[in-house]
Amino acid sequence: MSFMKILYFSLNYTSHDYRFLQKMVESGNEIFFVTLNNKESYRETRPIPIEVKTVQDFNYIPDLMNFEKIISLMPFFEEIIKKISPDIIHAGPVQSCGFLTALSDFHPFVLMSWGSDILVDGNRNDVSKWITRFTIKKSDRIVCDCNAVRKKIHEIIDYSDDKIVQFPWGIDLQMFSRGHDTLNYKSTNNWQDCFILLSTRTWEPIYGINIVLRSFYTAYGKNPKLRLILLGKGSQEPEIRKFIDRNNLQNVIVLPGSISNGLLPDFYRAVDAYISCALSDGTSVSLLEALASGLPVIVTDAPGNQEWVVNGKNGWLIKAGDIRGFTDAILAVSNKSQGDLDAIAKRNRIITEQKANWDINSKKLLTMYRQIGERYV
Repeated sequence: MSFMKILYFSLNYTSHDYRFLQKMVESGNEIFFVTLNNKESYRETRPIPIEVKTVQDFNYIPDLMNFEKIISLMPFFEEIIKKISPDIIHAGPVQSCGFLTALSDFHPFVLMSWGSDILVDGNRNDVSKWITRFTIKKSDRIVCDCNAVRKKIHEIIDYSDDKIVQFPWGIDLQMFSRGHDTLNYKSTNNWQDCFILLSTRTWEPIYGINIVLRSFYTAYGKNPKLRLILLGKGSQEPEIRKFIDRNNLQNVIVLPGSISNGLLPDFYRAVDAYISCALSDGTSVSLLEALASGLPVIVTDAPGNQEWVVNGKNGWLIKAGDIRGFTDAILAVSNKSQGDLDAIAKRNRIITEQKANWDINSKKLLTMYRQIGERYV
């Protein structure tokens, strides 16, 4: 085939979607993009690549686990398919965009797992289990980013392993690297000579921000030189601000809000360690960014994280929800010598150079498009 029309159907327009769309247009194919949710608070600030043709989105914001409402969107989605007449539909997460595509019975259908849709959402109740099985069964290929998701797919349904295309979503290694601190948090009066932790996850229950705060607070009681930068925003903002105010942490925790992707490298370079208490993770892009920036990491011992972190070597793996475990890890990393931290930084950079280069990893996606397109001609 000379070129194909590919409809990329996603929940929203996030930094992850930007990365995929950017590589997709480089393939020379004609790319169409439609979102189901389009919730402004989680949108990527960089514009959609100019070559991508956007389609009127669904503007669907209610509960995404209300499957009857999702099914009610089928007529609109069928109109989109009819209008574009794509050669391939690439859709995910599984229980929303993937489910609608499965219901349409369109082929070839590339299903993209976003990690938690398979690892968590697919097992919420009998309905979600059925929808997950149905959607996987209808797909012609599945794109995933870690062994944990691949293994879970095989547990859910008898699915040919040859049809699973696995690669870490990867990062821009030139953008995320060690470098000069331009933010200078340590030049402020009460942050001099302090050890700064960074959290970049969205303020939603699945990301365990409450665990980050409680663990930090406990560790801070033992080491008053600790500081925390809590990036992001989300539905838990009232509780987060209340916790900080109630415990008089205004001078040791800063909340810069959601920042543009272009500013993220500056924050990684301004801190000493990265922390994520997410309850579930595939291959976390923010983890890869932290590793590439040379930071020691403290993360949940989810299988996806275990593929990147060796406990005690380049970071710490802690059981989800284990406040004491995260507290001990914070204290441990803050007590490391500069020589130990430099050794971790070197090790983590090498890991990402070998395994997390998006320019290399994304080629698997483009190869899959070509192969599946040729098969369905």
